[in-house]
Amino acid sequence: MLKQAQRVRQAASKIKNAYDPRHCGAATSQQHSIIISSYGVVIRQNCPMKWESWAEIPEETKKLVQDKLSVIDDLQDISPEAMAYIEETLATPYKHWKNNLHTHFKLWDNLEIARLHGCPIELQDRPEEWEWLCKHFTNPNFVKKSVAGKKARESKTHLHHSGSKPFSYRLEARS
Repeated sequence: MLKQAQRVRQAASKIKNAYDPRHCGAATSQQHSIIISSYGVVIRQNCPMKWESWAEIPEETKKLVQDKLSVIDDLQDISPEAMAYIEETLATPYKHWKNNLHTHFKLWDNLEIARLHGCPIELQDRPEEWEWLCKHFTNPNFVKKSVAGKKARESKTHLHHSGSKPFSYRLEARS
């Protein structure tokens, strides 16, 4: 994110992300990587963790996150397809960040110890979010889904992903 902010200052203009309808995403894999990393930083620093998924976050909160992105990205006059790509791209780091927090939560023996002593450094200035997450991670519905997901992942015979680069870019590189 610092590189992108520095580039914006030096060029005196925001980054215009090119949308490629063929890939349903960023025009190049390098641009996709930059977008993913900068969006992840914005999510970790600015997005409250009080919702089960990105889809449940109120539009006002999503707008605030997009405003933070608009510091480096030119989000004016973009197509609905590009906006859908941005929305989907924001959902991914939200899910990954929440997964990382769940992994951190599981390091502790019980809810009280995790709640009182396990708050990650990134959430120390937002203790109410850690409280909510601790309760969420011990909710019977969440635990049931988590166990089912773990079993499903363990039953896979091979992985269905190839890193952070979208599959369509890999296909194009072979041609």
